[in-house]
Amino acid sequence: MAELALTTSALVVDNGGGAVKHALATAKSPDVTLNCTARPSKDRTATQLVGNDVRSSTHVAGLLTSRPFERGYLVRWDVESEVWASSVLKGRSPKDHVLLLTEPPLNFPELSAQQAEVVFEHYGFPGYRSVPSAALSMHGSLCSTSSGSGVPSPTLEAARACGAGIVVDSGFSYTHSLPVFQRRVVGQAVKRLDAGGKVLTNYLKELVSYRSVNVSDMFHVVDACKEEVCRVCKEGAVSALQACAQKGGGSQVVQYVLPDGVDRKVGRVKAQDSEDSHVNAVAKEGEQPSPAEMKRRREEEEATIELRSEPFMVPEVLFRPMDIGLNQLGVAELVASSVASLPLEMREACLSNVVVCGGNAAISGFKERLELELAPFVPSGQECHVRLAPPDPVTSAWHGGAAMARDKGTFYPTIITKRLYEEEGSMRVLERMKAASSW
Repeated sequence: MAELALTTSALVVDNGGGAVKHALATAKSPDVTLNCTARPSKDRTATQLVGNDVRSSTHVAGLLTSRPFERGYLVRWDVESEVWASSVLKGRSPKDHVLLLTEPPLNFPELSAQQAEVVFEHYGFPGYRSVPSAALSMHGSLCSTSSGSGVPSPTLEAARACGAGIVVDSGFSYTHSLPVFQRRVVGQAVKRLDAGGKVLTNYLKELVSYRSVNVSDMFHVVDACKEEVCRVCKEGAVSALQACAQKGGGSQVVQYVLPDGVDRKVGRVKAQDSEDSHVNAVAKEGEQPSPAEMKRRREEEEATIELRSEPFMVPEVLFRPMDIGLNQLGVAELVASSVASLPLEMREACLSNVVVCGGNAAISGFKERLELELAPFVPSGQECHVRLAPPDPVTSAWHGGAAMARDKGTFYPTIITKRLYEEEGSMRVLERMKAASSW
């Protein structure tokens, strides 16, 4: 194992349902690649789009998308290998690196075994270790020199010192509440909400298609729109709608310009110009149109969608799943349920250190709303600190994995080597990995 550590570098891959974050452990930040392939539905002879090419394609609608993940689990390695070939392994040889790869919490043993088989037999990595992405986010948070709470708290520092906390991981496929104590995942207290970024995008598609423009076959366009315009109201969707009604809705309206696949391959939020500027820009009869007038005419020809309550209503699903008929706990209740499933001696430490990560955690207001809704579940006299996983919730798992891999004295003894895999088989080495790991 020491020889392996000296001759190989670690490749860290946070393999998410929506995107893959990947780079060597020595890098400062990861590359981010969409985890899918696509082909135009009306042109089966067109070149297949892979990874980030999907969003920059001239085909803005009617893409047939293939994803390696279904319901949060990696089930299609044929698609995943195409994404990896154009991103993770581009310019790299697997034989030169050990691999730190994420997997879903409480993954099915058969899928974990299949992943190990692909890593060793298909790619030929000399060493491998898998860790849930939420656990890596917590590891990165514990390694951070700053508590991130803004206010000194002995309770929070004590929780960090004993490696305790709860990770709220809201990604593309799902939302998990994952308790950690003494740097080990408490499996019986892990809770899952079957709503993530994909559900939010599909909900936004339905709302826009019903109220404005049919965008039912424009998933990637709507997904980009969601990431740019959606925000969480601290007091809930009802308060947001009331505020919108009181102000006449003008200040709340968002005009989103759809891409046309020619001049605009990505959408954008349309700037709100005043009426006076439009009047002044109009050219008099017989005069050459001014640049401002020509810009106004181009903007009038742009296909736009008008968003009023949608930016608030869509992320509200994470806190009130019943809005879309999903009879499950919202994010705050999910955390409370995890705490209730913990032994009594773990509850205070875990509740005092709540770390949020995943793409949905990056939505403006998410952390503040969760903090507000968790307050009623916190026993009197106890503290609850909610903070974003450093350095940002989207790439926090990769950064945590990179920090883990750079600590070679601790990391490399937990690696499963290809030689050991060939001697004992996938199920046996997975048991060894779990026993040796502090996560």
